[in-house]
Amino acid sequence: MSKTRFTVQFFTVVIILFLILTGCTKNNVSENTLITQQTPPKTQSQTVEQSNSQINEISEPDSPLAPIPANSKITVRELYQGIQAKKEWQIFDTRNYSVYALAHVPSAQNIPLASLENRINEISKKTQVIFIFFNDEDAEKGWQILISNGYDPNLVKVLEGGMDQWEKAGYKSENGLPAGC
Repeated sequence: MSKTRFTVQFFTVVIILFLILTGCTKNNVSENTLITQQTPPKTQSQTVEQSNSQINEISEPDSPLAPIPANSKITVRELYQGIQAKKEWQIFDTRNYSVYALAHVPSAQNIPLASLENRINEISKKTQVIFIFFNDEDAEKGWQILISNGYDPNLVKVLEGGMDQWEKAGYKSENGLPAGC
């Protein structure tokens, strides 16, 4: 197991345990917040097992995915300029919520990739959608999910290089979980 993957899994487990122990679940997170837990795990071992299976599901797809067309990608500079211009974009960070809590693009909401199909109704088909993924493989999977559900490929964009590229470019990040946690 790579050091990065271990680190992500470790922080995922730590955040999940924190949320469980503090009682931060879907029932007490504000309604307009998109970070939720569908069902809290019952034990620590179930939490670890669930986190590991979600990470494995996301990082090891069953079949190769079609590449994202060039016109469906957005650079960090274009995203930054759009945020500064207050464009009416829906920006979603699809990394696990524990990773999202460490650092995310300002105004980005969190819908983990593992939950995307179940929460797709939270994403408008009429507005530009910008996705921030963990890696290119996840970006292709998430992009395909939206397109296969009737979203216009011209309105669905993926941030090139994801959050890593955003931070390398030196743009400001936010951190933390939503109010109530």
